[in-house]
Amino acid sequence: LLVAASRKSWKPFLMGALVVCNIAIYWWILSPRGTEVLRVTFLDVGQGAAVFVEFPGGATMLIDGGPKTFSFDAGERTVVPFLRHREVEKIDYLVLSHPHGDHLGGLPAVMRAIQIGTVVEGGSAGRSALYKEFGMLADSLRLPRISSFAGNMIGEGLPARVYVLSPEREQGEGTDNLNERSLVLRIRYGRTSVLFPGDAEDGAETRMVARYGAFLDSDILKAGHHGSRTSSTEEFLSNASPAYAVISAGEGNTFGHPSGIVLERLSRLGSRIDRTDESGAAVFESDGTAWRRIDRHEWQ
Repeated sequence: LLVAASRKSWKPFLMGALVVCNIAIYWWILSPRGTEVLRVTFLDVGQGAAVFVEFPGGATMLIDGGPKTFSFDAGERTVVPFLRHREVEKIDYLVLSHPHGDHLGGLPAVMRAIQIGTVVEGGSAGRSALYKEFGMLADSLRLPRISSFAGNMIGEGLPARVYVLSPEREQGEGTDNLNERSLVLRIRYGRTSVLFPGDAEDGAETRMVARYGAFLDSDILKAGHHGSRTSSTEEFLSNASPAYAVISAGEGNTFGHPSGIVLERLSRLGSRIDRTDESGAAVFESDGTAWRRIDRHEWQ
C-alpha cells in the first residue's frame, strides 16, 4: 500500500486495500466468537431440572443435574455428553438448588467427569444416601463448598450479576419442606435477566415478593417446581412478568406437571411457554440488550 501510494498509482493501492479488507472480514467470520454473549441451556433431563449457563468470557455454571433412578442417570446420559459436546473442561460454579433427587441425582456423575471449581448450596442438608454420596464426593475432591442466602451474590468478577433471592438465612432448618428452602437465583446481564426459582413454593414466593417486588422482573423464568400448582402464584408471576417461561418436566410424568392452572396464568401474562417434555431442551443467548432463542438447527 505504501509503495503504491508513493507511486501515485490508485490501482495497486485499491487492490492492496481490498486484500486487507478481505483478511479482516474473513478473520472476523472464522475466528471463534460468542464470548460476548450469555448463553443459557435448559436441558431436557426428564422429570427433573438441569440448566447450564455460559457467561461472557468463558466462565460456566451448572444449576442442578437432573434425576437419577435405577435405570437412568441424567448426569451420565444427558448432562455429561452435552458438556463434552460443548467442549467444557471446567464448571466454575456447581449449584445445587436443593437436595431432592430430581435435581441432585445427576451431579455425582458430572463431578466425576468434569473439573469443578466451587459447589454452591442453599444451606439445606439432605438426609438421603444420594446427598451423602454428593457430600463425600465433594470432600474427596476437596471442592470448596459455600452456602448462599437471600441478599448474597455469586461469582466475584463475573461479567453478569448473579443474585441470590432465597432462602432467607434465618429460615435455616425451620421447615422440613426442602422445596421452600430452594436456592433461587436471578442472573442479570446488561438489560437482560433470567430467574431460576428451583422448586420454591408459594410460601417462598410470597417472601420474595414482599422483599424484592419489581426486582423479580425477568425476561426468562424457569417455572418453579416443574410447573406445579404449588408454585407460580399469580402475585409472583405478575412481578416476574416473563416474556419466556421454560418448564422442565418429564413426558407423561405421574405428577401432572405442568399444572393447567399455571399454564393458564402464564398465557394470560403473554409469556411464551417452552416445555422440555414437548420440545426438548431450550437454548437462549443474550448480548446484554435482548434475548435470542436459538433454534435447534443452530445448536452447536
